[in-house]
Amino acid sequence: KQKQQNGFGTALFSTPCFLDAHQDVYDLLERPSSSVARVFDAAILVTTGWATPIENSSAERRRVRLTVMVSNEGVVSGLRFEDESCEVLLDEGSATGALNDAVLQFWFGSEAPLHSSEAE
Repeated sequence: KQKQQNGFGTALFSTPCFLDAHQDVYDLLERPSSSVARVFDAAILVTTGWATPIENSSAERRRVRLTVMVSNEGVVSGLRFEDESCEVLLDEGSATGALNDAVLQFWFGSEAPLHSSEAE
């Protein structure tokens, strides 16, 4: 970790370290080489695919880029649709679904916290 002074105060950051790549995000999370990520304070996963906007499930699927960060503090993600690349949809821990479950299992193992749909 390094501290850097800037006009807004002090920022704390780490130098990113590329660990692995795979065509299938779920296989990537299960690969032994990916477990190295847990020695860091956080891991960031970047994946692309097709998605439908939540607010309009009847809309056509569109290309998306999803960036997920997981740490002991939880999960945060940002999603950009290819045709609206300047707009980023942020989620600070309320995501549900197979990928969110896989990321939680990857980071926390059997101690993964329940997401809201399981807790109800």
